[in-house]
Amino acid sequence: MLIFSPSRKSDIGPMWNYKRAFEEFGVGYWPSETHKVNLEAFRDLNDGDYKDFISMLGYESCSSSIRAYQLHYSISDISGILREKTKEDILKHMIALYGYIDPISKSKFEFFTSRFEAWAKENPSKALAFGEYISLS
Repeated sequence: MLIFSPSRKSDIGPMWNYKRAFEEFGVGYWPSETHKVNLEAFRDLNDGDYKDFISMLGYESCSSSIRAYQLHYSISDISGILREKTKEDILKHMIALYGYIDPISKSKFEFFTSRFEAWAKENPSKALAFGEYISLS
């Protein structure tokens, strides 16, 4: 068994279908797949940015965080290597989650929103790529 978020929980394994659990039972969170992401628009992002995004989503920053993310949200590749498919999944997740937040539930996602907005302020040229999908005001 892999450690998923060491201080919070253990991963139950790659055979668990998180998407189905969310769709059928409302367990956890699964990002919307209603949009396509143009990876070329995000070409200025580096691996460190993607690791920061994973951290914003609640995964502790460690060597296994990419694989832990893949086991939950990007199971077509659970190598722990940050490939194009995983990058696309991370971006979809960021866009879906940030776009999902309404003023009433914003406090529930404070950890994520505050860190994402801080990243956007520190990286304004990189944050521009998100402008096609979400409003960062």
